[in-house]
Amino acid sequence: MLMFAVFALSALTPALPSDLLAADTAARVAPRVVASIVEASEMQRDTVYKGRNIRLSAKPKADGTWTGTARFLDNPSHIVETDASYRLQSEAISAALSRAMAEVDRDRMSRGKP
Repeated sequence: MLMFAVFALSALTPALPSDLLAADTAARVAPRVVASIVEASEMQRDTVYKGRNIRLSAKPKADGTWTGTARFLDNPSHIVETDASYRLQSEAISAALSRAMAEVDRDRMSRGKP
């Protein structure tokens, strides 16, 4: 029965090398494993805090930690970065949001009530 299956397989797929169809496992060629490195991509999220549009992003560092950045979209040159590195991407995003919110609050306190 096994011989019939091997024969049927070889008849249907003649392009297969004969060493893959061999009954002896020592005669088979070991499959080649190709490793690929997938780099972590930057995550971005837009939010609004007290009328200010903020783009939050987290970037991976070489050591596997994350750093967060907040960019104010109404003034693109105004960027707030986190000082520390975080283990998780979500922690870096939260830290960037916290720093951006503090920046907006300090700015509003210095101007007073509208």
